[in-house]
Amino acid sequence: MLYRGKVPIFLGNEINKSYYYVKINTSIIPAKGSPTHGASYEFIDTDLKNRKTYWYKLEDIDLNGNSTMHGPVKAVPRMIYGIGK
Repeated sequence: MLYRGKVPIFLGNEINKSYYYVKINTSIIPAKGSPTHGASYEFIDTDLKNRKTYWYKLEDIDLNGNSTMHGPVKAVPRMIYGIGK
């Protein structure tokens, strides 16, 4: 499952690393690759604001139902003039 961070929590001058995240995909993303060869994945997030920082975490769920969180990873969308028209 994929999660987008909405609001970082500030404690004094530092940001708390446990951000508030919401799930942004509706179903489990099927695994690709194999145990010895990884795979690349792509998810296009919509409804974002230009030049605003977003944080993402990825949750993988193994065949036994155990989950592991990965991240966070930061992304800042920037519209390039002429692209996306």
